[in-house]
Amino acid sequence: MKKRFSLINTALFLVMSLSFAAALTRSPEAAPETHAVRGVFNRIETIEAEEIEEAGKSGFFRIPLPEGIPEESIKVTEEPFNKKLIIEIQGVDDVFFKNNAFSGDISGIADVKYGYSGGVSTVELDTKSVSVYESEFTGDSFYIRVNDIHDVYEKVIAIDAGHCGEDTGSVVYGIEEKKITCSVAEKLKDKLSSENYYVILTASEEENRSEEERAEIVDSCRADLLITVHTGADPDTRVTNGVEAGCSNGLRDLCKQITRRISKACSEKDLGIKDVRYPGVTKFTKVPFVSLKLGYITNRNEAEKMNGSDYQEEAAEAIKEAVTEWFDAEKNG
Repeated sequence: MKKRFSLINTALFLVMSLSFAAALTRSPEAAPETHAVRGVFNRIETIEAEEIEEAGKSGFFRIPLPEGIPEESIKVTEEPFNKKLIIEIQGVDDVFFKNNAFSGDISGIADVKYGYSGGVSTVELDTKSVSVYESEFTGDSFYIRVNDIHDVYEKVIAIDAGHCGEDTGSVVYGIEEKKITCSVAEKLKDKLSSENYYVILTASEEENRSEEERAEIVDSCRADLLITVHTGADPDTRVTNGVEAGCSNGLRDLCKQITRRISKACSEKDLGIKDVRYPGVTKFTKVPFVSLKLGYITNRNEAEKMNGSDYQEEAAEAIKEAVTEWFDAEKNG
Protein backbone atom coordinates (compact mmCIF):
# COMPACT_ATOMS: atom_id res chain seq x y z
CA MET A 1 0.00 0.00 0.00
CA LYS A 2 2.80 2.39 0.92
CA LYS A 3 4.49 1.68 -2.41
CA ARG A 4 1.24 2.45 -4.28
CA PHE A 5 0.89 5.84 -2.55
CA SER A 6 4.52 6.57 -3.33
CA LEU A 7 3.98 5.93 -7.02
CA ILE A 8 0.88 8.18 -7.04
CA ASN A 9 2.76 11.00 -5.32
CA THR A 10 5.62 10.69 -7.77
CA ALA A 11 3.22 10.88 -10.72
CA LEU A 12 1.47 13.94 -9.31
CA PHE A 13 4.82 15.64 -8.77
CA LEU A 14 5.85 14.99 -12.38
CA VAL A 15 2.54 16.38 -13.72
CA MET A 16 2.82 19.53 -11.59
CA SER A 17 6.45 20.06 -12.60
CA LEU A 18 5.62 19.75 -16.31
CA SER A 19 2.70 22.21 -15.93
CA PHE A 20 4.93 24.74 -14.14
CA ALA A 21 7.63 24.46 -16.80
CA ALA A 22 5.05 24.97 -19.54
CA ALA A 23 3.78 28.08 -17.77
CA LEU A 24 7.27 29.55 -17.69
CA THR A 25 7.84 29.04 -21.41
CA ARG A 26 4.36 30.10 -22.53
CA SER A 27 4.25 33.50 -24.26
CA PRO A 28 2.43 35.99 -22.00
CA GLU A 29 -0.62 37.77 -23.35
CA ALA A 30 0.30 41.21 -24.66
CA ALA A 31 -0.88 43.85 -22.21
CA PRO A 32 -2.09 47.14 -23.67
CA GLU A 33 0.59 49.81 -23.59
CA THR A 34 0.10 52.79 -21.34
CA HIS A 35 1.93 56.08 -21.07
CA ALA A 36 5.23 56.15 -19.22
CA VAL A 37 5.61 52.42 -18.60
CA ARG A 38 7.93 51.33 -21.38
CA GLY A 39 11.14 52.54 -19.85
CA VAL A 40 12.87 54.42 -17.08
CA PHE A 41 15.60 56.89 -17.93
CA ASN A 42 18.85 55.48 -16.59
CA ARG A 43 21.39 57.12 -18.84
CA ILE A 44 22.37 59.97 -16.57
CA GLU A 45 26.04 59.29 -17.27
CA THR A 46 25.48 60.06 -20.97
CA ILE A 47 24.38 63.67 -20.44
CA GLU A 48 25.78 65.74 -23.28
CA ALA A 49 26.80 68.85 -21.34
CA GLU A 50 28.81 70.35 -24.19
CA GLU A 51 25.88 70.12 -26.60
CA ILE A 52 23.60 71.88 -24.11
CA GLU A 53 26.17 74.63 -23.56
CA GLU A 54 26.64 75.13 -27.29
CA ALA A 55 22.89 75.51 -27.74
CA GLY A 56 22.87 78.20 -25.06
CA LYS A 57 20.52 76.12 -22.89
CA SER A 58 22.48 75.76 -19.69
CA GLY A 59 20.17 74.59 -16.90
CA PHE A 60 17.67 72.98 -19.31
CA PHE A 61 16.75 69.34 -19.82
CA ARG A 62 16.73 68.35 -23.49
CA ILE A 63 14.17 66.07 -25.11
CA PRO A 64 15.32 65.18 -28.64
CA LEU A 65 12.75 65.26 -31.45
CA PRO A 66 12.61 63.64 -34.86
CA GLU A 67 12.69 65.88 -37.91
CA GLY A 68 9.45 67.63 -38.83
CA ILE A 69 7.71 67.64 -35.43
CA PRO A 70 5.76 70.94 -35.09
CA GLU A 71 5.65 72.81 -31.79
CA GLU A 72 1.84 72.47 -31.74
CA SER A 73 2.21 68.71 -31.31
CA ILE A 74 3.80 69.15 -27.85
CA LYS A 75 1.60 69.48 -24.78
CA VAL A 76 2.92 70.02 -21.24
CA THR A 77 0.69 69.28 -18.25
CA GLU A 78 1.61 70.23 -14.69
CA GLU A 79 0.55 67.93 -11.86
CA PRO A 80 1.70 69.84 -8.79
CA PHE A 81 -0.06 67.49 -6.35
CA ASN A 82 1.99 64.59 -7.72
CA LYS A 83 5.18 66.63 -8.35
CA LYS A 84 5.11 65.74 -12.04
CA LEU A 85 5.42 67.34 -15.45
CA ILE A 86 3.86 65.35 -18.30
CA ILE A 87 5.09 66.09 -21.84
CA GLU A 88 2.95 64.51 -24.58
CA ILE A 89 4.34 64.56 -28.13
CA GLN A 90 2.37 63.50 -31.18
CA GLY A 91 4.24 61.96 -34.09
CA VAL A 92 7.12 60.36 -32.14
CA ASP A 93 7.17 56.58 -32.59
CA ASP A 94 7.47 53.95 -29.89
CA VAL A 95 11.23 53.36 -30.24
CA PHE A 96 12.52 56.90 -30.77
CA PHE A 97 13.54 57.55 -27.17
CA LYS A 98 15.21 54.15 -26.95
CA ASN A 99 17.61 55.25 -29.66
CA ASN A 100 17.91 58.97 -28.85
CA ALA A 101 19.11 59.89 -25.38
CA PHE A 102 17.77 62.66 -23.21
CA SER A 103 20.42 65.08 -22.04
CA GLY A 104 21.03 68.24 -20.05
CA ASP A 105 20.42 69.46 -16.53
CA ILE A 106 18.51 67.11 -14.20
CA SER A 107 19.21 68.94 -10.94
CA GLY A 108 15.49 69.54 -10.27
CA ILE A 109 14.39 66.17 -11.59
CA ALA A 110 14.13 63.02 -9.48
CA ASP A 111 13.22 60.58 -12.27
CA VAL A 112 12.32 60.46 -15.96
CA LYS A 113 10.01 57.89 -17.55
CA TYR A 114 8.91 57.58 -21.13
CA GLY A 115 6.21 55.63 -22.90
CA TYR A 116 4.05 55.32 -25.99
CA SER A 117 0.32 54.82 -26.52
CA GLY A 118 -2.18 55.63 -29.23
CA GLY A 119 0.26 57.50 -31.45
CA VAL A 120 1.50 59.74 -28.61
CA SER A 121 4.87 59.51 -26.88
CA THR A 122 4.94 60.66 -23.28
CA VAL A 123 7.87 61.88 -21.20
CA GLU A 124 7.08 62.03 -17.49
CA LEU A 125 9.31 64.10 -15.23
CA ASP A 126 9.14 63.46 -11.49
CA THR A 127 10.33 66.69 -9.89
CA LYS A 128 12.03 67.02 -6.53
CA SER A 129 9.58 69.65 -5.33
CA VAL A 130 6.41 71.39 -6.46
CA SER A 131 7.71 73.15 -9.55
CA VAL A 132 6.94 75.44 -12.43
CA TYR A 133 8.62 75.16 -15.80
CA GLU A 134 9.88 77.20 -18.70
CA SER A 135 10.44 75.71 -22.12
CA GLU A 136 11.78 76.37 -25.60
CA PHE A 137 11.24 74.59 -28.91
CA THR A 138 14.07 74.57 -31.46
CA GLY A 139 12.80 72.15 -34.10
CA ASP A 140 15.07 69.20 -33.30
CA SER A 141 14.71 69.53 -29.52
CA PHE A 142 12.31 70.53 -26.77
CA TYR A 143 14.12 72.15 -23.84
CA ILE A 144 12.48 72.36 -20.44
CA ARG A 145 13.77 73.83 -17.18
CA VAL A 146 12.26 72.86 -13.84
CA ASN A 147 12.16 75.66 -11.27
CA ASP A 148 11.22 75.47 -7.61
CA ILE A 149 8.17 77.69 -7.05
CA HIS A 150 9.92 79.63 -4.28
CA ASP A 151 12.68 80.62 -6.73
CA VAL A 152 10.14 82.12 -9.13
CA TYR A 153 7.34 83.58 -7.02
CA GLU A 154 7.37 86.11 -4.23
CA LYS A 155 4.98 84.09 -2.06
CA VAL A 156 3.30 80.69 -2.14
CA ILE A 157 -0.32 80.60 -0.96
CA ALA A 158 -2.49 77.51 -0.48
CA ILE A 159 -6.28 77.84 -0.45
CA ASP A 160 -8.50 75.15 1.05
CA ALA A 161 -12.26 75.31 0.49
CA GLY A 162 -13.00 73.30 3.63
CA HIS A 163 -15.08 70.70 1.80
CA CYS A 164 -14.75 68.92 -1.54
CA GLY A 165 -15.98 65.93 -3.51
CA GLU A 166 -18.70 63.99 -1.70
CA ASP A 167 -18.23 66.08 1.45
CA THR A 168 -20.82 68.83 1.04
CA GLY A 169 -20.28 70.39 4.46
CA SER A 170 -23.40 71.88 6.04
CA VAL A 171 -26.57 71.77 3.94
CA VAL A 172 -29.30 74.18 5.07
CA TYR A 173 -32.28 75.53 3.12
CA GLY A 174 -31.08 73.37 0.20
CA ILE A 175 -27.81 75.32 0.06
CA GLU A 176 -24.51 73.41 0.23
CA GLU A 177 -21.57 74.90 2.10
CA LYS A 178 -19.21 73.26 -0.42
CA LYS A 179 -20.62 75.20 -3.38
CA ILE A 180 -20.14 78.52 -1.57
CA THR A 181 -16.62 77.86 -0.31
CA CYS A 182 -15.35 76.26 -3.53
CA SER A 183 -16.61 79.20 -5.58
CA VAL A 184 -14.96 81.74 -3.26
CA ALA A 185 -11.72 79.70 -3.22
CA GLU A 186 -11.54 79.58 -7.02
CA LYS A 187 -12.28 83.30 -7.35
CA LEU A 188 -9.66 84.08 -4.71
CA LYS A 189 -7.09 81.94 -6.53
CA ASP A 190 -7.66 83.87 -9.77
CA LYS A 191 -7.33 87.21 -7.99
CA LEU A 192 -4.17 86.34 -6.02
CA SER A 193 -2.56 84.75 -9.08
CA SER A 194 -2.62 88.15 -10.76
CA GLU A 195 -0.02 89.20 -8.21
CA ASN A 196 3.45 87.63 -8.06
CA TYR A 197 2.10 84.74 -5.98
CA TYR A 198 1.97 81.04 -6.71
CA VAL A 199 -1.51 79.96 -5.62
CA ILE A 200 -2.60 76.35 -5.27
CA LEU A 201 -6.04 74.96 -4.47
CA THR A 202 -5.89 71.85 -2.30
CA ALA A 203 -8.94 70.38 -4.10
CA SER A 204 -11.86 71.29 -6.34
CA GLU A 205 -15.59 70.82 -5.92
CA GLU A 206 -15.44 67.45 -7.71
CA GLU A 207 -12.30 65.98 -6.12
CA ASN A 208 -12.45 63.64 -3.14
CA ARG A 209 -9.43 64.35 -0.94
CA SER A 210 -9.14 63.78 2.78
CA GLU A 211 -8.01 66.54 5.11
CA GLU A 212 -4.71 64.70 5.59
CA GLU A 213 -4.13 64.54 1.82
CA ARG A 214 -4.88 68.22 1.41
CA ALA A 215 -2.55 69.08 4.28
CA GLU A 216 0.18 67.06 2.56
CA ILE A 217 -0.27 69.24 -0.53
CA VAL A 218 0.09 72.37 1.60
CA ASP A 219 3.28 71.02 3.20
CA SER A 220 4.77 69.77 -0.07
CA CYS A 221 4.65 73.25 -1.62
CA ARG A 222 6.00 74.80 1.61
CA ALA A 223 3.26 77.44 1.56
CA ASP A 224 3.91 80.83 3.14
CA LEU A 225 0.22 81.08 3.98
CA LEU A 226 -2.77 78.73 4.11
CA ILE A 227 -6.25 80.23 3.78
CA THR A 228 -9.15 77.93 4.64
CA VAL A 229 -12.68 78.97 3.70
CA HIS A 230 -15.78 77.78 5.59
CA THR A 231 -19.23 78.92 6.56
CA GLY A 232 -20.45 78.96 10.15
CA ALA A 233 -23.39 76.97 11.52
CA ASP A 234 -25.24 77.44 14.79
CA PRO A 235 -27.38 74.38 15.69
CA ASP A 236 -29.14 76.25 18.50
CA THR A 237 -30.50 79.27 16.66
CA ARG A 238 -31.14 80.61 13.18
CA VAL A 239 -30.30 84.16 14.23
CA THR A 240 -26.47 84.08 14.53
CA ASN A 241 -24.80 85.87 11.66
CA GLY A 242 -21.52 87.51 10.69
CA VAL A 243 -18.01 86.84 9.45
CA GLU A 244 -15.28 85.59 11.76
CA ALA A 245 -11.78 84.14 11.60
CA GLY A 246 -9.20 82.10 13.45
CA CYS A 247 -5.47 82.12 12.82
CA SER A 248 -2.07 80.85 13.84
CA ASN A 249 0.30 82.92 15.96
CA GLY A 250 1.50 86.14 14.36
CA LEU A 251 -1.43 86.57 11.96
CA ARG A 252 -3.98 88.36 14.13
CA ASP A 253 -3.53 91.65 12.30
CA LEU A 254 -4.09 89.92 8.96
CA CYS A 255 -7.22 88.24 10.37
CA LYS A 256 -8.58 91.57 11.54
CA GLN A 257 -7.98 93.11 8.13
CA ILE A 258 -9.79 90.25 6.37
CA THR A 259 -12.90 90.22 8.57
CA ARG A 260 -13.07 94.02 8.49
CA ARG A 261 -12.85 94.13 4.70
CA ILE A 262 -15.39 91.34 4.15
CA SER A 263 -17.73 92.98 6.65
CA LYS A 264 -17.54 96.30 4.81
CA ALA A 265 -17.69 94.88 1.27
CA CYS A 266 -20.53 92.45 1.96
CA SER A 267 -22.46 94.41 4.61
CA GLU A 268 -21.83 91.70 7.20
CA LYS A 269 -21.42 91.88 10.96
CA ASP A 270 -17.73 91.60 11.94
CA LEU A 271 -17.47 88.95 14.66
CA GLY A 272 -13.69 89.34 14.77
CA ILE A 273 -11.16 86.68 15.76
CA LYS A 274 -11.99 83.52 17.63
CA ASP A 275 -9.08 82.05 19.56
CA VAL A 276 -9.76 78.53 18.39
CA ARG A 277 -8.18 76.25 15.81
CA TYR A 278 -11.05 75.51 13.46
CA PRO A 279 -11.35 71.86 12.44
CA GLY A 280 -10.08 70.84 9.03
CA VAL A 281 -6.77 70.92 7.20
CA THR A 282 -5.14 73.19 9.79
CA LYS A 283 -5.07 70.26 12.24
CA PHE A 284 -2.56 68.44 10.06
CA THR A 285 -0.13 71.17 9.01
CA LYS A 286 2.16 73.68 10.76
CA VAL A 287 1.96 76.20 7.90
CA PRO A 288 0.81 79.69 9.03
CA PHE A 289 -2.94 79.83 8.47
CA VAL A 290 -6.05 81.97 8.46
CA SER A 291 -9.38 80.12 8.80
CA LEU A 292 -12.41 82.09 7.65
CA LYS A 293 -16.11 81.66 8.30
CA LEU A 294 -17.75 83.77 5.61
CA GLY A 295 -21.12 83.88 7.37
CA TYR A 296 -23.63 81.58 9.01
CA ILE A 297 -25.39 79.15 6.70
CA THR A 298 -28.00 78.49 9.41
CA ASN A 299 -29.20 82.07 9.03
CA ARG A 300 -31.53 82.01 6.01
CA ASN A 301 -30.81 85.56 4.84
CA GLU A 302 -27.08 85.06 5.17
CA ALA A 303 -27.15 81.63 3.52
CA GLU A 304 -28.99 82.98 0.47
CA LYS A 305 -26.67 85.95 0.34
CA MET A 306 -23.52 83.79 0.49
CA ASN A 307 -24.95 81.58 -2.24
CA GLY A 308 -25.04 84.52 -4.66
CA SER A 309 -22.25 85.31 -7.10
CA ASP A 310 -22.05 88.97 -6.03
CA TYR A 311 -21.27 88.07 -2.44
CA GLN A 312 -18.70 85.46 -3.50
CA GLU A 313 -16.95 87.92 -5.80
CA GLU A 314 -16.90 90.69 -3.18
CA ALA A 315 -15.66 88.36 -0.42
CA ALA A 316 -12.84 87.04 -2.62
CA GLU A 317 -11.80 90.58 -3.56
CA ALA A 318 -11.81 91.66 0.09
CA ILE A 319 -9.59 88.72 1.11
CA LYS A 320 -7.22 89.40 -1.78
CA GLU A 321 -6.85 93.07 -0.85
CA ALA A 322 -6.10 92.23 2.78
CA VAL A 323 -3.53 89.56 1.87
CA THR A 324 -1.67 91.70 -0.68
CA GLU A 325 -1.60 94.63 1.73
CA TRP A 326 -0.24 92.35 4.46
CA PHE A 327 2.54 90.93 2.29
CA ASP A 328 3.44 94.38 0.96
CA ALA A 329 3.78 95.70 4.51
CA GLU A 330 5.88 92.67 5.44
CA LYS A 331 8.16 93.22 2.43
CA ASN A 332 8.62 96.92 3.17
CA GLY A 333 9.34 96.32 6.83
